[in-house]
Amino acid sequence: MGMDTDLILPRESFPEIIANKLEEMIINGKFVMEQKLPSEQSLAGDFGVSRPVIRESMKILKERGLIIQKNGEGTFICEPDSELVTDTINRIIHLRKIDVDDIFSVRINLETMAAAQAAMKASDEGFDELQKINNHMREYMLNVDKRAQDDVLFHRKIAQLSGNLLLEVFVESMASLVTQVVKYTLDYKVGNEEGIDYHDRIIEVLRTRNVPEAKKVIRLHLESSQRNYILALSHEENRQ
Repeated sequence: MGMDTDLILPRESFPEIIANKLEEMIINGKFVMEQKLPSEQSLAGDFGVSRPVIRESMKILKERGLIIQKNGEGTFICEPDSELVTDTINRIIHLRKIDVDDIFSVRINLETMAAAQAAMKASDEGFDELQKINNHMREYMLNVDKRAQDDVLFHRKIAQLSGNLLLEVFVESMASLVTQVVKYTLDYKVGNEEGIDYHDRIIEVLRTRNVPEAKKVIRLHLESSQRNYILALSHEENRQ
C-alpha cells in the first residue's frame, strides 16, 4: 500500500517538494528515529516520479541531517546533529564578519542561563561528571588539543545538566565555535590554569544550588576568557 502523499507536485521543484513532504512526515511522527525509509523505487512509485528525482530528494534530506545512508543497508531516519547549527552559525559569522565580542556576548548570556538551570535541576552525580572533566583538563593542561576539547566539553556538560534541550543545542554550538579561540589563547600560554581554577569555582557554586552566584561566577569566567583572547592577540601583534 502506497503512502498518502496528499500533494500535487510542480515539475520544476520535484526534489525539494518531496524532501519537504518527507521532512513533514518525520516531524509529525509518521517516521520514527532509526526507521528505515522505503526504497527509492517504492518512494518513486508513491510520489509518481522517477528514481533520480527521489535520489535528489534524499540528498536534500541528508544535508538537513534528517537521514543517514548506510552502504548495503538503506536509508534511515536520524536526529539532526547540533554541528549543523554550528556550521550554519559559523557561515553567518564569516559572511557577515561578526565581531568576536558579539560572539562572546551571546555565549555569556546563554551560559549564564544554562548555569542557573543546572544549579536548580542537576543531580550531584552530574556535578561529579563536571569535576571529572575538569580533573582531566588539569592532567592534560599542557596538551593544547586535549585541553581545548575538554574545555568545550565542560561547558557543553553544564548545558546538558540544565535539562533544557534547546538551550543545550545553542550552548553546544557557541562553545564549539570558540574552540579555535580557546586553542589560540592556550598556544600563547594565556589563562590556562586560571580557566581550570574558574571551573572548580563553578562546580563548587553549582553544588550549593546558589543560582545568582552560579550566574555570576560563570559570567566572570567567560569575561576572563574574552580578556585572555585579547591578550593573546596582542602577543601575536607584538611578534609581527
